[in-house]
Amino acid sequence: MKILKDSGNADQYFFPNSISSWKNLKGGKKYQIDKGYTIKSHINGIRLHEWDVSGNNPTIEKECQYDLSKTFNSIKELRKNQEYKNLIISDDFAKTKQNTNKGKRIKLGLFIPSSNKYSNDIVAAKHCYKNIKKVIYKSGYKIDFPGEFDPSSGLDGLCEWANSVKLKRKKPWRFLLLLPFLLLLLFLIPECNDKEIFDMEINTNSFIFIIDKSSSMQSTIDEAQKEVNRVLKVLLDKQGLFSNYYVNIISYNKKSNSALGKIEELNNDTVQKLNKYLKNLKAEGDTYLESAIEKATYEVTKHNKPTTLLIVTDAEDNSIVKMVRQIDNIKEKFSNIEIYVNSTTPRILKDKDSIPKGKNEMALKTFSEQLNGKFGNSGEIK
Repeated sequence: MKILKDSGNADQYFFPNSISSWKNLKGGKKYQIDKGYTIKSHINGIRLHEWDVSGNNPTIEKECQYDLSKTFNSIKELRKNQEYKNLIISDDFAKTKQNTNKGKRIKLGLFIPSSNKYSNDIVAAKHCYKNIKKVIYKSGYKIDFPGEFDPSSGLDGLCEWANSVKLKRKKPWRFLLLLPFLLLLLFLIPECNDKEIFDMEINTNSFIFIIDKSSSMQSTIDEAQKEVNRVLKVLLDKQGLFSNYYVNIISYNKKSNSALGKIEELNNDTVQKLNKYLKNLKAEGDTYLESAIEKATYEVTKHNKPTTLLIVTDAEDNSIVKMVRQIDNIKEKFSNIEIYVNSTTPRILKDKDSIPKGKNEMALKTFSEQLNGKFGNSGEIK
């Protein structure tokens, strides 16, 4: 890959051309180190250092800032070539030999998707930032300053952000000191189905409860108020102890409506808002799940974390069959974010029978399974 050397000395920061090559993968191709090879150089790579809070030695943080900004400048230069117009950094990295004890040196991999989804400068900057955060964290550091990067400033903004970055080492020993206490709490907290709503599993710490509010659903909406409130209260008691939870509710008939407008962190305020939203929900109109899924894809991509969608619908809805036919387009809209779609119907809640009845329930089952989820009771063997 000779072009690396001609693009801002990019070969210093990415996997060496002599031992690396492009590998075709699902969704694109990655520039990776060939099997059986390791990086031997210790004089180049991105220098990762913990910054000196005393201010006595600013050189070490400036070295890190220089290398990171040059890395993203190199990405900008590479993307000027037609072949690499969709190029971003990947979350692959390798440590190089470091000839001092000040920190670590790493080199990065590259990724080109099979589509043009990263040709936009803002989208590319967003995913480069996401991947460099992962790499820094896996390397034993965390970003101490500045705050979150705003991708709307594009790759130019990412270079400026990199010029001000200050890192701190992670402190894993603090967690180890708390481990006995946390293990004790696991035994003291009673078991309950706090990770299920209407027998649908919540697979991730972020979830959207999607409820059909067409004219046949009023009794189910009334039940949902109690069920959702129960689960939110249990998760709220655990918030910040073992995990951080994020939540929203979307209701729909012919059109969809979002309770919070986005997926928000679970706290007392969000619980009150969501309970009030469900309490005021009235069943009316037809059923059109596609409108709710469209809104959910927007909120999930903005949230950019693995998310579970929990759908309760009477399934009297021809849009479900339509979405099954367009399942690849729907998957693409989720932008490779880990997603689980679990679904149920009032009939299943009443009869406890997860065998689908009719073409629309069959389509709903297929739709859920195509998006890593289940139809009906999560504990039932199907």
